[in-house]
Amino acid sequence: MLSQSALLHGLVRALLLLTLPFSQSVAWSGESQADKVADYALQITAAFQRWQKGDRPAAIDMLEETDQPLRGWEYQLLQTAFQADGVGDPAKGIPFIEPPKPDEAFRYAAFDAEHKRLAYLCQDGTVRLLELSQEPGPAPFKVVSDPRKRALYCGEFSRNGATFATGNDKGQVVVWNAETWVELTEIQTGELPVRYLAVNQTGTRLAADGADGVTLWDLAGKRRIAKIGDRFNFGGSVCFQNDGNLVATGGLFTAKLCEAENGALAREIQHAPYTMHLLFSPDGRYLASGTRGSVPKRVALFDVGSGATVFDQSSHQKGITGLAFSPDGSRLISVSADETLRFWHVPTGQELLQVPLGSSAFLLSMSNDGRVLLWHRRDGPCYFQVP
Repeated sequence: MLSQSALLHGLVRALLLLTLPFSQSVAWSGESQADKVADYALQITAAFQRWQKGDRPAAIDMLEETDQPLRGWEYQLLQTAFQADGVGDPAKGIPFIEPPKPDEAFRYAAFDAEHKRLAYLCQDGTVRLLELSQEPGPAPFKVVSDPRKRALYCGEFSRNGATFATGNDKGQVVVWNAETWVELTEIQTGELPVRYLAVNQTGTRLAADGADGVTLWDLAGKRRIAKIGDRFNFGGSVCFQNDGNLVATGGLFTAKLCEAENGALAREIQHAPYTMHLLFSPDGRYLASGTRGSVPKRVALFDVGSGATVFDQSSHQKGITGLAFSPDGSRLISVSADETLRFWHVPTGQELLQVPLGSSAFLLSMSNDGRVLLWHRRDGPCYFQVP
C-alpha cells in the first residue's frame, strides 16, 4: 500500500502536469536526460510547495524521492530549510541570514567567494570588512581607509580572494592586497564614476568601466592595454574567465569576448537589449547572460568556443539583476526584480525551482565551496547557507 506522502506526491505531480504546456508534459514518457531533468524539476517543486503549505513530513519524504544523481544546490537548500523545524514561516519562503551592516552609508558589499567575507563600499571612501563566520553580536568591522576619501561606486575581489579593487566617483580605481590591505596601484580611468570592474584570478589583469569605455589594464606593469567595450548610460557588465584567458563585456545587444593578454576581440555573441549581467561558468566553457530590460527578461547560456546558444529562457517577469553558478557548474542561478530566485539546469536550460525572496534582489554571488549564496536587497546583503 502506498504511503500518505507517496499519494500526496503523486497527486501534486499529476496536478503540476496538467498545468504544463504539451511540449513539457510529453517529457514524462521518455527516458532522455532532458526528460529526467524535467521530471526532477516537477518533483522538487512539488516538495517545496508541500513544505510551503506546512506539511513538513510529506515535503521531506517527497524531497528524498527525487532522482539522486540529478540533485544540485537547490536540493541542498530545500533539505536545509525542511530540517530547520520551527524556523520562520514556510508560507513566506525560506529563511535567510542578514549580516550586520556598518553605521556608515554604503553602496553595496562586495563578496569574497574564497574567504566568505564582505567588503562594504562606503560613501566616506572606506572599505568595511566583515567575516560571515563570526559569532552573532556587535560587528567588529575591519576598516580600510583610503586617503582619497571619495565615495566608492564599485568593488570586486579576485576569485581567489587575494586581490581587491575599488572604483570611486572620480574615475579612480585602487587595487589592494586583500590579505595585508596594502595599496598596490592606482588607475585613473577619467573623471566619471567607475560603475563596475573585474579582476582576474591571479590579480594581474583588471577591466574597468571608465569615461571612454571599458578598458583592460596590466596591473603588474601598471599600463593600459586596450579599450574592450563601450560605456552605456544605463550601465553594463564585465567578467573574466577563471583561467584568465578571456574577458567579456556587455551592455546593449552584444557580449564581446576579448583576449585578456592583449585585448584583441576573440568573438561577439548576440543576445538581447540591456545585456547587463555576464558570467563565465567555472570551467570556462559557457558564458551566461542576463538582460535587465523590461521587455526581454532573458537568461541565456552560450558556448564560448562556438558562440552557439545553449539555452535562452524568459520565465522571469522582470529584468534579471544577478547571476551565479554553482561550483560544479551544473546549476545557473538567477535573481530578478520580480523578487524570485530561479535555478536552471546546465546545459538543458530546464528551470528546476523558483524561490520567492519577498523583495527585489540583485548582485548574486556564491562562495567557492558552495556553502553560501548571497544577494542584495535595497537595505543590504543577505544570504542562504547550507552545511
